[in-house]
Amino acid sequence: MGKKSIEKAIEDVLRSRKIKYDKIKEEGLNQFVVHNIGEEMNIVQVDDFVSVKISLLEEDDVKKLANILYRLGWTYKNFTYSKKKIERMTLFTIDIYPYADQTFESTIDDLNTYFRSINLSKYPVQSIEQSPKEFFLNEYKSFLQIPESERINALESILQIKERYFRNVRSLKTIKERLVELKEFAIENSDDVDLEEFFLLDFAALFRVLELGLLKMSLKDFFDNFRGEIRK
Repeated sequence: MGKKSIEKAIEDVLRSRKIKYDKIKEEGLNQFVVHNIGEEMNIVQVDDFVSVKISLLEEDDVKKLANILYRLGWTYKNFTYSKKKIERMTLFTIDIYPYADQTFESTIDDLNTYFRSINLSKYPVQSIEQSPKEFFLNEYKSFLQIPESERINALESILQIKERYFRNVRSLKTIKERLVELKEFAIENSDDVDLEEFFLLDFAALFRVLELGLLKMSLKDFFDNFRGEIRK
């Protein structure tokens, strides 16, 4: 396969799996900076040579990833890997040469499946013992701790998620119940979940609470630059 065809194949795999990434071109190589897999993950392509680098912090993740890569190494002859300890981090380097679609797709699928389950497990469904009012007050406090620039960037997505999932619920109790249902479904069906949407569900529900006036706080406090339509 030619360099352009491999570049397109890599992007097709990442997009079809809804894996978010940034692409960088420099000095004859393509680099894909992948989000939400490991502490840091980069895919580097030079002609028909593809290298995947993943940095991990947790020892349990290191052991499990080593098992995944060991199995892939037995399955595909063009797949090799190594690991190196750098201070507290462990760096895995996966080399695929010559590039083959099946090897790359299997590698990404195995990595994505494992790390999606980890990412979702970090956000457990909230305890049903917590009252809706107490829960949303805590979510409000959590949201205000996020840097303002990140809050502003998330506004459009939060509005879309709020309309998609919470437009027909109108009380604190039913909004929280709907949120719990959505998160339980996401955890049970992790392969099909949009991680960005999953992480913003709490704040979309909170936005709905605020626009209905169910807490004595304003949308202006939630977003200083909010100029949207308040829908009752």
